[in-house]
Amino acid sequence: MKAWALRPGVLFVLPAVLVVIFVIGYPFLYAVWTSFTDKTVASRANFVGIENYRLWIQRSDFWKTFFNTLVFASGTLGLSIIFGFLVGLSLFRLKRWSDVFGPLILLPWIIPTVISTLVWWWMFNPYLGILNYFLGKAGFAGAQFDWLGNPRLAMWSVIMVSAWRNIPYFSLVIFAGRKEVPEELYEAAKLDGADLLSQFLFITIPFLRRVLALVSTLTFIQTAYDFALVYILTRGGPAGATEVLSTKSFTVAFEAGKMGQGVTVPLLVLPLFLPLLLFVSSRIVQGLLREGL
Repeated sequence: MKAWALRPGVLFVLPAVLVVIFVIGYPFLYAVWTSFTDKTVASRANFVGIENYRLWIQRSDFWKTFFNTLVFASGTLGLSIIFGFLVGLSLFRLKRWSDVFGPLILLPWIIPTVISTLVWWWMFNPYLGILNYFLGKAGFAGAQFDWLGNPRLAMWSVIMVSAWRNIPYFSLVIFAGRKEVPEELYEAAKLDGADLLSQFLFITIPFLRRVLALVSTLTFIQTAYDFALVYILTRGGPAGATEVLSTKSFTVAFEAGKMGQGVTVPLLVLPLFLPLLLFVSSRIVQGLLREGL
């Protein structure tokens, strides 16, 4: 009877499972297979074992790209959390006005990446961009910062755009999480003489820590593999200053035509990211089980 009872549920879930298998599973497995070959755009694939992996591990440009990826993802995550808290908690204090400003805050996250990134690319223009224009009006006479052409500024410029896109997501999560915190805890803390900082550190953050940990982990991994934003702004330049895993993979696979070597680049660091996601997820589940939720 149980098997027959479960069958309708299986049938309902089956379409979604098939979509995941064909849209995600098959391309992923094909990429793994390709990484063990010497496939190029114009030739058939020959099995070469771990040669592509050994090649990249020995190349210094891969480790520079990996370091750039960590800086890019970490910088984006840090700014997203800081400003996400500022915007999310401010939105919570607006009370009735949150229904008006909430959708407006989500605009950077909703706008297609290509469109918003192209606008930022224009804003970063050292001669016609609006950023240098306002800096000049603010007293920085003759300000012509080459935001995307200067190796010292390029990475931080890309991080700023990436954080700008992710801040609305964090703001929404923090806003929703703050609404679930019992107000009685804050009232009791006020009676005990706790200031706003103490309330934030010992009430708000502990209640949001699980969802914030999961969202932060997913955002870090997603940013580490982000391609469109970096490629549109700098294409990995100048001089490799913003070269990340995704742009390196694209350059080698499609511009150089070395498909086998190209798909190996992001797969090489996958064993570092998956355990991180599994660890955070397992800790969250264990915490919920301990609390009987």
